Amino acid sequence: MGSVETDGDIRVRVLELISEYDESTPGGASSEPFGSMQAAWLIHVLQERWDVEVDLTDSVFERLQTVDGVVDVLREYGVGSRA
Repeated sequence: MGSVETDGDIRVRVLELISEYDESTPGGASSEPFGSMQAAWLIHVLQERWDVEVDLTDSVFERLQTVDGVVDVLREYGVGSRA
């Protein structure tokens, strides 16, 4: 069994994923909202990479439009830890 990723680890991985999608996305923009197409792509990738099935309500979709929100949602789905 592997080690548990921290919020910081997850944040770095999410920023890497976002930069794969759009190289113009600033790396430190953890509270800047993504575009809706970028957010939809990210949700798909999150479900594949972390093997989570996100219950995509309007409020969850809204939260998944920032890096901070993605980290929070993944934590709620049991990915990572605050350490």
